[in-house]
Amino acid sequence: MQVDLLSDPLPEQKFDSHRWRKLFMLIVMHVKDRELAYTLLCRMHSIRSIGTVLRRDMHGLKFVPLLDPEGAWPDMAFYDDIKQRYLLPYAAELKHLIGLVAEQTE
Repeated sequence: MQVDLLSDPLPEQKFDSHRWRKLFMLIVMHVKDRELAYTLLCRMHSIRSIGTVLRRDMHGLKFVPLLDPEGAWPDMAFYDDIKQRYLLPYAAELKHLIGLVAEQTE
C-alpha cells in the first residue's frame, strides 16, 4: 500500500485539515534537502495520522495531541516522548514551516 504524503490522513478533522495540507506542500516547496523533506513529511504525516491537530492560540499555531479515546495517543507522556525523539531534532525547520502555515491560513 502506498501512502500519499501530501494528503491529510485525518480529513474528518475539518477545522485544521487545510493547515496540514498547506504544511505538507510547504515542506516540499521550502525544504531544499530532499532527504530532510522526506523525513519531515513522514514524521508530520505520522503524528497527524495518530491524532494531532494544529490549533491556533495567541502565539500562532501549535501541535495538540488528541488523547485516547478521541485520538490514538494513549496519554500526554507518550506524545511528549515521541515529540522529543522525532520532532525536536527538527525544531528550527518545523518552527519556520508552522510560522508560514500560520501566516497563510486562517
